[in-house]
Amino acid sequence: MLFVDGALAQTAPQQQAAAVLPVNAFGTLPTFTDPHLSPDGTHLAAIQVYKGRPVAVIYDLKAAKGTLPAIVDSPEWVVTGVRWIKPNVLMLVVKNGKTLPSQGPGANT
Repeated sequence: MLFVDGALAQTAPQQQAAAVLPVNAFGTLPTFTDPHLSPDGTHLAAIQVYKGRPVAVIYDLKAAKGTLPAIVDSPEWVVTGVRWIKPNVLMLVVKNGKTLPSQGPGANT
């Protein structure tokens, strides 16, 4: 369907057919989440999975093609958000990444 000035315009039948996506297209994980462009537009910070854990990645948008992003991670915490404070200052929102001992039957409490 095509709307022009609030009215429905007719399109050719072959254009009306919706694209059919494979089921696995809906189950793939995003490349990164929570993307934020730096105030000066030269860097992009986001959260990306690296070695099975969410980490902060910083892409230099002026770098040569194929340049890898800077990765900020720690075994002590998990990155849950990123925010630019200034063009060269990135704030990370993190939470404790350590797992708690089991609290089930037989566990030492």
